[in-house]
Amino acid sequence: MRIHEVLDACIEYVAYEGVLGSDVLRLQEHLAKRDSYLDATSFAYIYTLLCQHPSIRIAISTYPLGRGCERQRQGGQKGLDQIKGEDGTVLFTFLDEDDAELGGDPVDKTDLAGLAAKWGSRLRIRCTDDEVYFRLTGSHQKIPKLTLPVLHMLQLAARSREKGITAIELGPMVGASQGSTFYYMKVLTDAGLCAKVPAVLHGSITNLLVFHPFLELNENYRAIKKLGPLPGSAPAPAPTSDPAPAEDEDDPAIDDNGGTGLTGFDFRPITEPELMNGHIVKERLLQLLDHPALQNHLLKARNLLAMIGWNHQTLLRHRRAMTRVLASLVMNGVVERLAVGPKRVDCLRLTKFNPDYKGPPKPSATVQ
Repeated sequence: MRIHEVLDACIEYVAYEGVLGSDVLRLQEHLAKRDSYLDATSFAYIYTLLCQHPSIRIAISTYPLGRGCERQRQGGQKGLDQIKGEDGTVLFTFLDEDDAELGGDPVDKTDLAGLAAKWGSRLRIRCTDDEVYFRLTGSHQKIPKLTLPVLHMLQLAARSREKGITAIELGPMVGASQGSTFYYMKVLTDAGLCAKVPAVLHGSITNLLVFHPFLELNENYRAIKKLGPLPGSAPAPAPTSDPAPAEDEDDPAIDDNGGTGLTGFDFRPITEPELMNGHIVKERLLQLLDHPALQNHLLKARNLLAMIGWNHQTLLRHRRAMTRVLASLVMNGVVERLAVGPKRVDCLRLTKFNPDYKGPPKPSATVQ
């Protein structure tokens, strides 16, 4: 990377961190991921250039700011340099030449090693208010609909980057009711600054608010658009709880009615967001059910996750995701479930292969 590209990457990263700015060491880690040649010595030089940049300010926070420190009191759209924490404490002291104002032996603001040794994680780097606004909105002029709560929400979405953030998380952080939270999200999506991405988290269907520059990096968005996993993305984490019960071994008697013997499929491994989203699961299931090698067009409803490309340990949430897809196909009249043979083996078949198909089963009424 050329030096101007490195500086622009630094400013963009820090601007997306919003008014809280970034831990300097986290910025260094970010650059190292983008260019392995940027070592500590190179970053120290880049830091001195950033100190001279008109859009960058160096600050010392009153106390260490973790990634969870999102809520803050803001008095207005201007003057965010006086941003305060929930206890009313001013969070930042901005350095002009050195840190003499804070006591102790003064350290020049361009001395990265000295400041890091003295202040640790309290050393912060952030952009000016105008630079933050421009990087987040693409406009130097104030946009009337982007009120302070909406801007706050936009910063939270940008800080979340490709992971996105849910409405349940946003509400308390912005201090808004559920109705106001959804309205603010709508303002951001209508303005084209963010997108709402459906996702299944902890077994519940929800929407993620994703800042547009990171949209194609979001795993749930890629699952919906069938873009496949990102190159070099890490495999699904090893499960720590909620293991699924082991599948029963195949009964030899089933082969007469529902043997598989499917060949010709070369499904790439499916990711967990793709599995939970269901689009690719449905597509692959229909391909399996339409395979000419199926006896009587029947597919045993066993080991389906492995057949569609899931090669990680199966948890209950994964089985439920498959169950949701199957239930949708059955209720839409695309697939029927049958109990086949003397052992009543659970099998699936496309309804187009059954001329006597009577339609999807009606939901049973429950007595209150």
